[in-house]
Amino acid sequence: MDIGKMALKILIGFIGLWVLTRLLGKKEISQLTPFDFVSSVMLSDLVGETVYSEDIDYSELILALFLWGALSFIFEKVSQKIKQVRGFLDGNQQR
Repeated sequence: MDIGKMALKILIGFIGLWVLTRLLGKKEISQLTPFDFVSSVMLSDLVGETVYSEDIDYSELILALFLWGALSFIFEKVSQKIKQVRGFLDGNQQR
């Protein structure tokens, strides 16, 4: 793989992860719900896989970051606004 292409993908991935973290407002591990933790691990893996794959273009990396960020944002807002689903989405559902 071309070093320049890999470096650009890493830069895009790093900036994307940083922006998503800031937008979603999660600054400390203690603020993460189980879903947030799994989401961050999945997002990191998604970026890692696209960085080293020659078949994936920059636009696909940006699209993946955007979609994952949008879905995370939507789930966050839904869990804040609708109390009935908050426990389910945050992993605190009581039986």
